[in-house]
Parts: sequence; C-alpha cells; structure tokens
Amino acid sequence: MVDLEVARDGHKVQVKVRDYGNGHASAKLDLEKLGVGITGMRERVRGLGGEFRIYDAEPGTAVEVELPISPALPKAHAERK
Repeated sequence: MVDLEVARDGHKVQVKVRDYGNGHASAKLDLEKLGVGITGMRERVRGLGGEFRIYDAEPGTAVEVELPISPALPKAHAERK
C-alpha cells in the first residue's frame, strides 16, 4: 500500500509518497548508501530549487518533495513564447 499526497501552497507544490514496507531503519537513511535512484531524485529536486526529504515513517518510508512553481503566464504572453 502506498499513500500519495499532492498540495499547492502559494508558489510551492508539495508531494509526499509513503509506503508501508520495512523501511530503511537498518541503513539509518544514509542517502549515500541508498543507491543512485534516491541520489538522482535528490539532485534533480535541488537543481529545481526545491527540497527533498526521506525518512523512516515507521512502518515504511516517506519521501517528501517541495518545489517552487511560477505563477501562470497570461494566455497571450504564453502563446508568444
């Protein structure tokens, strides 16, 4: 089972994914030991100016991402781009 939450708060979007598996308690969530998938996600989020968090949700693991978003452009301006 997995929970997915998506919310917008002003100029930010927040996404949280949580599973109910065994978690990563034995690895103590050492991001360097979790592999390139999580490291790649963290780097992409930071590259977009966001924040990346992963933690033991007991049971399971949760990943939270917060990304800045720009206000929508007026339609006329968007078409000229």
